[in-house]
Amino acid sequence: MASTVPETLDSLDSRVTPGERRVFVALRDHLPEDYLVYYDIPVDGRHPDFIIVGPDLGLVVLEVKDWRLKSILEVTADRIRLRQAKGELDLGNPVRQVRDYLLRTVDALKKRPRLCADNQLGCGWGAGVVLPYVTPGEIRQPSLVGPSLEEALGPGLVLTGADLAAETLLPRLRKLIPARGAARGSLDAEQVDEIRSVLHPEIRIGWGATGEEIVRVMDLEQERLARTLGDGHRLLRGVAGSGKTIVLICRVRHLLAQHPDWRILVVCYNRVLAGFLHRTIGDKRVEVSTFDAWCRQQLRAANVDVPEPPGRGQQWDDFWVETVPKLLSQAFDEGRVPTGAYQAILVDEGQDFADTWYRVLLRALDPEANRLFIALDSSQNIYRRRISWRSLGIQIAGFPNLFTITGPGSPSVLMNMPVAIEYHVNWVADCIEHMRKTGRSRIEATAAAQAAWGEHVAEVGAMSLFGKANSWYVGANIPGKPRVVMPYAGGQPLYRERVEAVTSAGYEGFEVSG
Repeated sequence: MASTVPETLDSLDSRVTPGERRVFVALRDHLPEDYLVYYDIPVDGRHPDFIIVGPDLGLVVLEVKDWRLKSILEVTADRIRLRQAKGELDLGNPVRQVRDYLLRTVDALKKRPRLCADNQLGCGWGAGVVLPYVTPGEIRQPSLVGPSLEEALGPGLVLTGADLAAETLLPRLRKLIPARGAARGSLDAEQVDEIRSVLHPEIRIGWGATGEEIVRVMDLEQERLARTLGDGHRLLRGVAGSGKTIVLICRVRHLLAQHPDWRILVVCYNRVLAGFLHRTIGDKRVEVSTFDAWCRQQLRAANVDVPEPPGRGQQWDDFWVETVPKLLSQAFDEGRVPTGAYQAILVDEGQDFADTWYRVLLRALDPEANRLFIALDSSQNIYRRRISWRSLGIQIAGFPNLFTITGPGSPSVLMNMPVAIEYHVNWVADCIEHMRKTGRSRIEATAAAQAAWGEHVAEVGAMSLFGKANSWYVGANIPGKPRVVMPYAGGQPLYRERVEAVTSAGYEGFEVSG
């Protein structure tokens, strides 16, 4: 099964044609797992229906048309004339259209030295038109003036519904690539990542001054997540190093690509992170700030006098948690600061935000667009914020379908983190695949299973020296807080045994529903 971006077309129902959906499913289900399939991505101002990247294939661009043979009245080198219920319709020739998409894509890729040698792309490339509702016999059927549809559009360039079958799809895609291109060899992993960074500039993080080499290419799962989070309010949890900030950055760029006229606000707690976000996002349409600096800017613009903050300690905390949000809330009430000024607000370090901060941010959020994204790590809540998402009007309840990677209760920081992350990502992917195959859409841990595992984690942790340390690591810095060793101290092998047992028992301890 190939990797697709987006993962599903559910959130795009209004603009996905039945033919495009049929092709999407075929590409996803019948291509190898190391293939990438992109739907409707912008390339130099155009939107090809599908771009396929395969290490042993190269690059293929497809244009899908939901036409029936009887609706096609005329085909010329430039135009297609169709019969419709409301009359006749002239459209551009889809072969010319998809070739234009292909050449634009190839030109963009050839700018990367890693992908190009002697001004030649280092892999094969080709394009075709898919007519999923036309049969092989129909495309070869002579027209009234002689040439068949296949001859008129171009021999070998048209795929039919029969070509979407599992046994025919990949061989048919290979035939779209000329022999001289196919002879150029396979793409290695770094070249595939380079192509991904060109096709989606929002996944390019940390470019050098020349822009010629990738410092970091976002992980495919993070890329997919950033593009498929959907509308409304979204909460992303993860420990340090799990990629939350990268997802947030890519989410910003995805929103900009979809809504270039939107006002977008990105806020965080500390200045260092704010500086990094500002440099990395690098778009003047996006306001990036710490929360306190954003509040000051809003109050200054409203001509509200802001007193000087008191000294450090509790007074300082009360000033920013109570006084400043109250002043800004009053400015909203009086109309001195406009409500709903931002179509999207994204919060990093969300665990350090007080509920009063979220309340004023929600007033700044446009209720029509209503895009709120919060990235947080509960284990780093050093300011001991306690947030009730429901009371704030943030629409996150029960947390179904929320997978926390390397979170509390797993070995996490007590082992090699990349290995721990990889194991969890693979398990989550397998779980989602299982739900897809069984027609389920919701999974959530039961309270009983959660409590039982928490007791086991505490029991094992108590056997180690971690539980005996007088440290913030076990919550000893907060008076009255129960001392708990958050990571699972039983080791990765035992942890995996327990996970596999749960999985083999049909996801025992989870409520799964459709």
